[in-house]
Amino acid sequence: MSTVLSCIVTIICIIGVVFNLIVFRVLFTVRISSEVTSGLLRFECFICACSCLFALLSTHIRISIPSGLRILDLVACYCWENFAAIWFWITWSISGMVCLNLERVIAIYFPLIYRAHPRRLLLIAVIYWVMMWPLAYVSIPIHRTYSNGTCGCALARTRFNKLHQIFVRYQLEQLPDGSLIVRLLAKLPNPMSTVLSCIVTIICIIGVVFNLIVFRVLFTVRISSEVTSGLLRFECFICACSCLFALLSTHIRISIPSGLRILDLVACYCWENFAAIWFWITWSISGMVCLNLERVIAIYFPLIYRAHPRRLLLIAVIYWVMMWPLAYVSIPIHRTYSNGTCVITYTFAEDWRQLAFKTYIFSWCVLMYVIPGLVLVVTQTLVIWRIRKKSLSYANQKTIQPTGELQVALDEHVKRLIWTTVAMSSFFLFLHLPDTLLKFLNAVRAIRLEPGSITEMFGTVSILSCDAFYPILLICMTSTLKAYVKCKLVCGVAHIARYCRIRCQRRVQFEVSV
Repeated sequence: MSTVLSCIVTIICIIGVVFNLIVFRVLFTVRISSEVTSGLLRFECFICACSCLFALLSTHIRISIPSGLRILDLVACYCWENFAAIWFWITWSISGMVCLNLERVIAIYFPLIYRAHPRRLLLIAVIYWVMMWPLAYVSIPIHRTYSNGTCGCALARTRFNKLHQIFVRYQLEQLPDGSLIVRLLAKLPNPMSTVLSCIVTIICIIGVVFNLIVFRVLFTVRISSEVTSGLLRFECFICACSCLFALLSTHIRISIPSGLRILDLVACYCWENFAAIWFWITWSISGMVCLNLERVIAIYFPLIYRAHPRRLLLIAVIYWVMMWPLAYVSIPIHRTYSNGTCVITYTFAEDWRQLAFKTYIFSWCVLMYVIPGLVLVVTQTLVIWRIRKKSLSYANQKTIQPTGELQVALDEHVKRLIWTTVAMSSFFLFLHLPDTLLKFLNAVRAIRLEPGSITEMFGTVSILSCDAFYPILLICMTSTLKAYVKCKLVCGVAHIARYCRIRCQRRVQFEVSV
């Protein structure tokens, strides 16, 4: 396996060196946009070529330790072993990409400054690269040590663990089949618990406020059709409920045993460890699926859509009811209440529990991430394709020739729709990925999560962020909503300014009369 990987790295590095040097040479002949842009691109190609070259050398040149020279051993340990030499170039490569994009923004938004001070911009870029350079090697004294002619990581691992235990403790365990897993042991320590509680509180408050605002606005503003507006209202209401219950779960804890068995059972099975939010999260994901399918039906089957709008809503409700059990079907598996104690665990002694929990996790990953993600991407692609096809057919009609302005408007509409699709799809897929990935890795025993650990909390917070910022994205991406909210904000600011002006005038008149 080592030989195969070495061959792959060698091929990639040779391709990288050759092509980067070719483009580096061409950029001295061909000018792209401006001299600053060409200079930054040349530098980026040179840096990428160097990173590939040093990776190639690190693959095939090994320095044996001890070599007889202490200075050579130190250099080999701290700057060469395990591809240490490439991270300097990789850091500069990433910094170069940042500078390239910022340079484009300055050129477009501040053209006078850009033309007047091109060398200053290059100087700022160089300063930024120098500032980023320590990131390549600041961690080396932590995870590498050289002592008694040996380059090791025993002492370094101890140092690293002292820093890492602030966030999470871990332990390597060997399974009966010989494979290693990482067990995440730590509950939330008090300082970290406070920080995460503050983050969850802020996210949830933002989610509740903005979802309720958009929920109220959607009764005034109609988007596309009554069915679409109804589904959007329902989606905003569900997202607001998920954020509200997460906020309550963060700050309201029910002590077990409480003295009432029924209260203990409710707290254990329906409240502890954010159990109350998964009902709303399941409905939120199902709502996104229904919204996208509704748009496809409206565009591809307009007669059915107009003739039976209530049936479509009924089908959506049936789908939500079918998905609801996914929120709580696993609770009897990984939660048990006995003798006044609530035990939540993801490791089981019984084989049937282990099999049932794995089945549930795989079902959740498929039904709550893979299928919704595919539906989101495919349906939006179909919608864009149909609208694009209609705009092209309209433009090619011989009887009606669109003006240049009309064609530009059509193109802008399609572009805006594409950007909306990319934003919505990326928003869902990116923020739901951590929780799905953690659940899957826990099921295949690649990692072992403990209930309440920071790692598990990270997945939950990412999903809550999706529900919290969904209405903000909806406002930004929907022209009708954006115009309405902007109008209301302008009117509100004008009303406040007029009220303050009247109060000041009355106060001045009163002081004059006195």
